[in-house]
Amino acid sequence: MFYKTLVYVCYSLSLSGCFLGVVLEGKEDTDEVSLTEIQLNPTSFGLAKGLEHQIKATARYSDLTTEDITDKVSWQSSDDLIVTVSQSGMVSGIDLGQAEIHATLDGMQSNKSRFTITVALLTSIQISPATVTLDVGDSMQLNALGSYSDATTSDTSSSVTWFSSDTAVATVDSSGYLTSIGAGTASISASESGISSNSVSVIVNIPFPAFGVCGHVSGQPLGTSPGGGINDTSNSNLDAVCLKVREIIDSNDLKTKWFTSTPSMAVIGHLGYTIDSTSTNMGDTYAATYTENGSRGPSGVSFALFTQWGNGVTLPPNDPAGVDSQYDRWCTKLNSENFAGQSDWRRATLSELQALYAYENIHTQGMYARYGWPTAHYYWAGTVFSHGFMRVLLYDNTANSTHPGVHNYVSCVSEP
Repeated sequence: MFYKTLVYVCYSLSLSGCFLGVVLEGKEDTDEVSLTEIQLNPTSFGLAKGLEHQIKATARYSDLTTEDITDKVSWQSSDDLIVTVSQSGMVSGIDLGQAEIHATLDGMQSNKSRFTITVALLTSIQISPATVTLDVGDSMQLNALGSYSDATTSDTSSSVTWFSSDTAVATVDSSGYLTSIGAGTASISASESGISSNSVSVIVNIPFPAFGVCGHVSGQPLGTSPGGGINDTSNSNLDAVCLKVREIIDSNDLKTKWFTSTPSMAVIGHLGYTIDSTSTNMGDTYAATYTENGSRGPSGVSFALFTQWGNGVTLPPNDPAGVDSQYDRWCTKLNSENFAGQSDWRRATLSELQALYAYENIHTQGMYARYGWPTAHYYWAGTVFSHGFMRVLLYDNTANSTHPGVHNYVSCVSEP
């Protein structure tokens, strides 16, 4: 309470030079100033679950003065399960519903402030994954995770609005399903209720050509029917990332077999092969290249040649000769790639290669004239002869033997 003190102020030592003055020295003593009201502000408020709001308490006194007493009063909530209030006046929304807040000081109670707690508000959106790399034509699902004011999270992928910075590169539908359209980079983002997400960087590449059977039409079953690729006769498609495949019934054992042409440098490059013609070669390597001139193979197209030796490889006449040589590893590579849907590719024998040449060859033509294969070099056989291996020229079926370190074309055989 305020109090007031009377004092005399003199200009001289004589009483006639003095007058009566008043000095205020606090809210106590002579003329009391009393607390008349505690007013809370706001008197009503809508608060989302999980959020906080500062309430203020103001004291009004009998002399019409006011004072902020927010940190001096005692605070109380009518329902702590709905709303809590700290001693500094910070109100927290705990659960949906209504509750009243009031304050007291020196036995005086304030008016009541009603708080209505509503559903939690969306506070952030996080899209995952943060970066995406796709080939043209690929697609995938993006996920949007919403975080709310009550510390909960929810999948908001179907409720947010999605955006792409460049729809010529990538599009995204209303559920967050991303589709790559063209090569380039785009940013994907989302928003809801005024809240924007992070941006996802999408990189779209032109894919490596499919490593398949030359002449096979996408969507068609692999086989000997039109568009199936097996027995393709074109002499102009071996510069692509593909191998020729010829199907025969081997006259030696009457089994159906598939044979591959030697790989073009397009295939070798696609598979990441490196050149190594030494006797200690290992891994994904080849020995040399040869560019056909058009007389026995497709003009201007380069092909890989291989040896039948390598690091730790057993050489003829010892057994097992040529296992894990460059030629042998090439056929193993086709197995790991599940080329043409097969996983039993192996080195061809001399009799198999000769049967390949002779099968349905009424006019005694080479494999280039009939099926577009490169034939300027001999094709290795896995058949041992003395201290070397046999080989066959698929241009005219000539056969001879040579040293394992010589560079030749290769054909792998499978029994589908």
